[in-house]
Amino acid sequence: MVDSLTLYNAQFHKVKLTETDGTVHIETAILYESEDDSDEGVATIGLTNGYYYRTDEISSIEILD
Repeated sequence: MVDSLTLYNAQFHKVKLTETDGTVHIETAILYESEDDSDEGVATIGLTNGYYYRTDEISSIEILD
């Protein structure tokens, strides 16, 4: 699991996101939602693949650019 600040810093960058099940995505992070703004109380990041990932679904995220 990654923290909210890590997701915030990744916004608008090309990232390598690894889900907790091992699935890897290399996309641009286009949206960040803090735990305070989220309806679920968990920080979320949106990628250009059209999916949103919660901090508890991410095992790691690396900024590539």
